[in-house]
Amino acid sequence: MKAHKNYVKALLTVFLSVSLFSCKDVNPSKEENFSSEESSEVSSEVSSEVSSEVSSEESSIIIDSSSSETNANQVTIKEALEIALAAGDSGTTQKYLVTGTIEIISNPIYGEMTIKDDTGSLFIYGVYSSDNVRYDALEDKPYAGDEITLLGSLKTHNDSPEMDRGYIQSFKHNEVDIDLSEYPTQTISYARDAAIDEKMNVTGTVGFITYQDGMIPNGFYLLDDKASIYVYSTQVAPRVSVGNKVNIAASKACFIAENEQNNASLWGYQGSIQLSDVTLVSNDNLTHDLPLSWCEQTTVKEIIETPMTNNITTNIFKVNALIKESISTGYTNYYIDDIDGKTGSYVYTANNGKDFSYLKQFDGKICTVYLSPINCKSTANGCIYRFIPIEVEDENYAFDEKDAPAFALTYYAIDQFDEKYSSNIEVDLLASVSSTLLNIDSVSLTYESSNTKSVYFTQEESTKMHTKNAGSANVTITASYLTYQSTHTITVVVENNDGIETISVLDAILASDDQEVVVKGIVTSGVTNQPSGFYLTDDSGIIAVRLNSSSDMSTIEIGNEVIVKGVKDHFKNTNSVGQNVIDSATIVANLYGSHPYSTASFEQIEFASLYELAQSSSVDHAACGYITSAKVAKSGGYYPNYMLVDPNDESKSIIFYAGSNKQYSFLETYLNQVVDIHVTLCNWNDKSYYRLCAIAIIDGDNVIVNSINFE
Repeated sequence: MKAHKNYVKALLTVFLSVSLFSCKDVNPSKEENFSSEESSEVSSEVSSEVSSEVSSEESSIIIDSSSSETNANQVTIKEALEIALAAGDSGTTQKYLVTGTIEIISNPIYGEMTIKDDTGSLFIYGVYSSDNVRYDALEDKPYAGDEITLLGSLKTHNDSPEMDRGYIQSFKHNEVDIDLSEYPTQTISYARDAAIDEKMNVTGTVGFITYQDGMIPNGFYLLDDKASIYVYSTQVAPRVSVGNKVNIAASKACFIAENEQNNASLWGYQGSIQLSDVTLVSNDNLTHDLPLSWCEQTTVKEIIETPMTNNITTNIFKVNALIKESISTGYTNYYIDDIDGKTGSYVYTANNGKDFSYLKQFDGKICTVYLSPINCKSTANGCIYRFIPIEVEDENYAFDEKDAPAFALTYYAIDQFDEKYSSNIEVDLLASVSSTLLNIDSVSLTYESSNTKSVYFTQEESTKMHTKNAGSANVTITASYLTYQSTHTITVVVENNDGIETISVLDAILASDDQEVVVKGIVTSGVTNQPSGFYLTDDSGIIAVRLNSSSDMSTIEIGNEVIVKGVKDHFKNTNSVGQNVIDSATIVANLYGSHPYSTASFEQIEFASLYELAQSSSVDHAACGYITSAKVAKSGGYYPNYMLVDPNDESKSIIFYAGSNKQYSFLETYLNQVVDIHVTLCNWNDKSYYRLCAIAIIDGDNVIVNSINFE
């Protein structure tokens, strides 16, 4: 089923039925427009784009008596601006004729545009034909670069002059002022590898249209019989439909959001491969099948694990993938995961998931997906691919049980192992793998070492790997299911870390800022809102650790004994003492194990006293563990916060520091209950007060640890 084609038709119907509103980016106070947590344009510099159809054809629309006025005056844009400013927000009762060249169509649904003449520029808040047909429903539309005459009243909005609603009196398609000889004809494959800013003329089929905030088309995928590329243009995207064969003149670009460029360079991410500064040369306006036969068959896991230095952005792959809908307050996210149900990423949306609502019909199904990593979210902890599903087909996927051993190896068994281990440790391993999603039960796993002096395995109550002397061993993993079997061999290196000198957590807390420290302790819990952060404890104290890399985070688990090396610092200490942390840290050695964390250094405290400590961040309380009793509560509002409340005085409360209430959803079970809880005070954003970070809730004999960053 080619779901996206039907979706586009349905979307157009919706567009034709809604009433005029103002795009937030143009007139922010006229109507609020919410966007999701993850929303940013794929490219930028919209205002510099002027593109139009290459045509000398002239079109005009005659003034209809219902919209024209005999007393309408023709004015220059400079005069229109002066009239609008004098009229203010109430506007003129008289309508004026204004003629200019369209600079940009800022909203192609309602025809919001800016026009200019030799005297200035004027914003038009929505464009209609003379007989009251809205811009998006016009059969022949004016585009950027065209000359247009509009009739309308003049006013101000937020002190900015505008034409309140412009009725088209006439317009002329102007020939595009570019020299096509400067744009050599090239294939899409060539375009992907071309130099930045190289000009070219490219032909292909429109495969998918993307939307910026407000459901405004801002770009599209272009495909030929060998490759694909993203085309960014807010002026051209509204003029094409999926299946059109188009010819464009454009320049090569690799886009990275400005605020992510430094992080991208850390990981070798080169940006989203695309074409920009686009001119539409021709459009056949027909609907062709998408040329997808060339797409490489791969897996979501292989895409996710592709190194950033191998730029696969805006390429299209064919995968079997699980589609999942996640509904939150105010927005919906869609995730595309591999057949293990957990390895994947989210669909890239700037419209709270509205532009991908057609995926709802596939929720919980493994489908054939033509998938493109459109770009990467670049953070200090790594780069995360974000997906565009070009086409989705529900082909009643059925897993072949003969592939069960290979599945168990690829998605579970191999990923258990690190390249290096310390000597004299033991590591728990999987003895079997099952998948409800794939309807397979108990694929058995066995392990064999080529060098038992360095690595050996035992299987008593559980399967364990043991390391002894320094050296290396080839470890062969065998997966068996029914009569089927598969094997894989990896190399494990054992290093002797007994000679590493470490200090205690307390010594690290007391160390001067900017001092390098090497500390041994137990991985205790996650640090909320710090994606590569965890708390480290020993008998002497507790301190936050922030790792350099999210990949290092994946090598440790809560309860592991580790040796970390990093720089002791107070994070953001301009307005406060700052957050005590071991920053820019690496894992020197993972000594594994599943150890309970020590509370020997934790202070037993009444919540009222903890509340008083939290009121001022001028004293360092961020490297202390506290044991207290308090009521778990949750605030109201659009973005609710979890908090602890004094059970004896509900006017006293401390909020848990979080980027979203999802991060503390494990507290939901304990709402309005008084609980025993282990916490720290934290101040990651340099406030004059502290927030809370939960270490664990103590529920009888159960310790419910804050496992954020480890899930």
